[in-house]
Amino acid sequence: MEKKSNKGLVISLVIFILATIGLGVYLAYDKGLLDFIKPKVKETKKEETKKEIKDEELDINSRLVQNLYNEVSKETENPTWLNFWMYNNTGSNDFNMEEDFNSETSEEIVKMQIVFSNLTEKDSLNINCDEYEIPDFQDKEYYSLCYAEKNMNFFEPRAAYKKETVENVYKKLFGSNSKLDTSVVMYANGFTLPTYYYIAKYDLYVAYRAELGGTYGSGGYSTKLEKASKKGDEIKIFESVKKYEESNSSNPTETELTDTFTFVYTFKLDKDGMYNFISRVKEK
Repeated sequence: MEKKSNKGLVISLVIFILATIGLGVYLAYDKGLLDFIKPKVKETKKEETKKEIKDEELDINSRLVQNLYNEVSKETENPTWLNFWMYNNTGSNDFNMEEDFNSETSEEIVKMQIVFSNLTEKDSLNINCDEYEIPDFQDKEYYSLCYAEKNMNFFEPRAAYKKETVENVYKKLFGSNSKLDTSVVMYANGFTLPTYYYIAKYDLYVAYRAELGGTYGSGGYSTKLEKASKKGDEIKIFESVKKYEESNSSNPTETELTDTFTFVYTFKLDKDGMYNFISRVKEK
């Protein structure tokens, strides 16, 4: 009886030891400690194929290219100095029409000139001066068209623009997140006549004039849209430019070709699906 009991105890002990060893092996295997005994499986690595983004040529007659180009320039066969007036820093009397433009670093006054060049006649308002209390003067020398109408018998249409209209054009050009600075005036041309000041009381940009002016001499720029390309989310438009200046002859209207170069206009896709105007760079 005692022998049977001892035999059962031994069997139970052996079973316990085997079970313990088996559990230990299982845990070690599960933890990766016995990876050397696992069957080797060949891992197939997925090679990521990086596709090089190439330039795609765009049809310059397409609506997309034409719309973008007309926002920032115009084709002109006959030379004129008025082509690029909006890229001058008119506020500082810097008449460098060939200066590079960048929407992030250029003066706000230049951006507002580009905005004005995109406003249309139907955007303007012919306000009744009897119904508005428009300040007579701004910056001493600029008088409102309402003042001119009452005191100089001078009337000029397109006397005002809604801030909303100006802001919509600003965001269309420079992005949905761009912010309009109403403290910056808006010039209508290179002679700053008229100049539009923001009147907060009526939420309007109102026209002012001054006894200023000037003329451009003979010559100017002729322009032609040459090509357009798309790469990723950017579109570039290439405009060939010829510059004519007064010749040395006795005829003041006679001009000669003095330079040829290219303006490259860059646009970038915004989150709303529209293209923002980023820069204009002069290239030889």
